[in-house]
Amino acid sequence: MGEAIVFAVMGTVWLIFRKGIARQQAQIITVLFGRGEVPEGRMKGLEQLGMAFSILLLAAAAAIGVVALASRA
Repeated sequence: MGEAIVFAVMGTVWLIFRKGIARQQAQIITVLFGRGEVPEGRMKGLEQLGMAFSILLLAAAAAIGVVALASRA
């Protein structure tokens, strides 16, 4: 059950701060690959990837929670 709580917290935090995280990722990509400005389409893609990651974490948290509660009964 503890894993479900951790996944839920991580998913919620990632969902709230996904734009800032996407900016950081874009900055890291720029530094690593020596490219110029990151296109707007790529920024939106990074934000959507963050949204998908958040949904995956929240779904995993829900599944773990349901299984944990069902196994107690």
